[in-house]
Amino acid sequence: MDLDSFSVNDSTAHRALLATGTGIWKWCLVERCEHWHASLRKALEPCFSIPISDTPSLFSLLHPRSAQLLRDSLTQIERNDESIDLTLDLECSASHGTQLRLQAGIDPQDRRQVWAVCHVAKNSVGAELERDTSLDVFASIIDCAVDAIISKSVDGTIRTWNTGAEHLFGYRAEEVIGKPITLLIPPDRLNEEEDILRRIWRGERVLNFESIRRRKDGTDVNVSLTISPIKNQAGVIIGASKVVRNITEQVKTEAKLRESEERFRILFESSPTAILLSNDRAEYIDANPAYEQISGYTAEELYGKTAIDLGTLPPDSDFQTHAMEQLNATGRLDNIEVTGPTKYGNLITVLFSTREIEVAGRREFLTVLLDISERVRAEAALRKSEERLAEAQRIAHLGDWSWNTLTDEIHWSDEVYRIFGHEPKSFTPRFRHEFIQAVHAEDQTRVASAMFESLENKERFSIEHRIHQVDGTERFVRLVGQVTQDPAESAFVLLGTIQDITDLKNAEQQAMVLRNQVAHAGRIATMGEMAAGIAHELNQPLSAIELYAEGCQRALEMGVLSTEEQLSKLVEIASLADRCGEIIRRLRLFAMNRDSNWSPIDLTEVVKASIEFMGYELQKSQTRCVVQISEEPLLVSADSIELQQVFLNLIKNAIESQELSNPKDRRIEIIVKASTDKRISVIIRDNGCGMQPHQLARIFNPFYTTKSAGLGMGLKICQTIIRSLRGEIVCQSEPGVGTTFEIVLPVVRRRMK
Repeated sequence: MDLDSFSVNDSTAHRALLATGTGIWKWCLVERCEHWHASLRKALEPCFSIPISDTPSLFSLLHPRSAQLLRDSLTQIERNDESIDLTLDLECSASHGTQLRLQAGIDPQDRRQVWAVCHVAKNSVGAELERDTSLDVFASIIDCAVDAIISKSVDGTIRTWNTGAEHLFGYRAEEVIGKPITLLIPPDRLNEEEDILRRIWRGERVLNFESIRRRKDGTDVNVSLTISPIKNQAGVIIGASKVVRNITEQVKTEAKLRESEERFRILFESSPTAILLSNDRAEYIDANPAYEQISGYTAEELYGKTAIDLGTLPPDSDFQTHAMEQLNATGRLDNIEVTGPTKYGNLITVLFSTREIEVAGRREFLTVLLDISERVRAEAALRKSEERLAEAQRIAHLGDWSWNTLTDEIHWSDEVYRIFGHEPKSFTPRFRHEFIQAVHAEDQTRVASAMFESLENKERFSIEHRIHQVDGTERFVRLVGQVTQDPAESAFVLLGTIQDITDLKNAEQQAMVLRNQVAHAGRIATMGEMAAGIAHELNQPLSAIELYAEGCQRALEMGVLSTEEQLSKLVEIASLADRCGEIIRRLRLFAMNRDSNWSPIDLTEVVKASIEFMGYELQKSQTRCVVQISEEPLLVSADSIELQQVFLNLIKNAIESQELSNPKDRRIEIIVKASTDKRISVIIRDNGCGMQPHQLARIFNPFYTTKSAGLGMGLKICQTIIRSLRGEIVCQSEPGVGTTFEIVLPVVRRRMK
């Protein structure tokens, strides 16, 4: 704008402005522009080494910080309708130490304008600082201070620098005086200085401001700053004093303390173990979340209360008193187990330890608690389970054992001691002494071989043998074991069970006698039912013998039979007699009451013999028998007479089921084959009347029969015999279609023949 764009009419006032170095300046709030009075230019020209331009800007003549302060203050006037009183630094080198005091306010007649009176105070700062530093006593105090004491002008230029500042920053006074204070400030903290200067210009003090400053060697130092404005006699701010204290060690200590506190807090809050803090009156101070989780109480609910207050301990309990007495005496409690209610009333068991600690001179106690409720319940359940197991072993006469092959020691359960006739836990048995010597002499080699083979092959074994109890009583036992490795001793351990099966053996023998008797009765009954067929089989060779004998007699009487012909007829008679003898031998063997005699036999031969035995019945009933039998021998371990009894019974039932069928349709199919490499299958199928489902479900029940006559024991005897051979017998039947029986037996390998 033009210098005379506005005028002051009073010439006396104009001269007064010039005489006092005062000028008038106007700011338009709407156009955001400034207007100068000629008096302002006259006042400012002596401060600059170059002429002021014809269109000057007051902002360009001010130090950047002062220019920003002026802009902020004008904005404040516009918003708050307030007057301002500012002390501003001029920018040019010729104005060094010269300030401009600007007092401004809004024009009451035109609120779009701000009027300002500007007064130039030449060399005021330099004069004030020179006067201050001339005070020798004050300077000596500052120089001897441990802290760095620095003064600066309002534009941030360093004016004074004490010995403490040299030690702290590494700069000598002559290296920094006249330099900007930003020399000591890291680039990322320059905004702090701007904020500090704005506060100083407003006349504020900055107390104990913690920040970072930079030394001459480039390293950073933690400092605490106390900054106060410096005013001249007129109360105008001409600079600032700064006390800088090195707090690096303090910051490190505080950081370590905070880190330690944070670690403790994290440990306290995140620990899965419950932690309690209490005072010397047993009142709770704090608790972590883990304690809240097991007890239900929050730290706030616990504060100031004792275990008795919470009901964790009964009011008349001496436990708390005794615990505090021990803590006072020893400062610690270790592994104390106690049971009490939670907030919600359920009982829990905890294991706790307590230590006395000192916090800020106070005695406190830190308690660590572990919820062992599950363990206690598990231990109780284990004890009960062990009691039940011991009782079950006693009832079943079954005990467990383990043999450490490295030490030769054997662990016996109580029942094993009783099985061998000893008092439980009366001694520690060893394999080569108390165990193997108790085994029957005839079984010792077999038992030892089974156990050592198990150790060698790492396979399970099971063996039945005899033992002698201490009093000489002989008992039968079943010994079962398998191998495992003890990781603690790197030794193999054989462990298993031993059961007294004497009663079972006796029962099996009795059952075998009864089974043989029943089977014998069944065979006798079968022979009775087949009496006609047996008679027919004997009648044929006997009739032939009779005919041969009568023929020979007549020929001899007539003298027409030569010696050779006589011999031939006698041979035929002898052959027929042998046939009769074979039939009778088979009948006697079949009917004989004897014990089972298992041996490898060819199943195909047994089936063929059974079909031949039933030949007359098949012929008489006009039943066609279709046979599919393997040409190769199929070996099973069985008693041939018992198996023959099974096949005869099934073939006879198949014949009888077709009595009402048309003779042309009567048919039995018998198939013998190897079903797998370890099983042999015998199928006997008829196309008789079949059975209803409810009949099929009961056919193997004792004394159940679908016939008008019979005991109903035939199929039950068949099932008993097949199961004794570790085989299976199953039946499928459909009314009006027929019935199929399938017998599956384990095969005997050829090398065992």
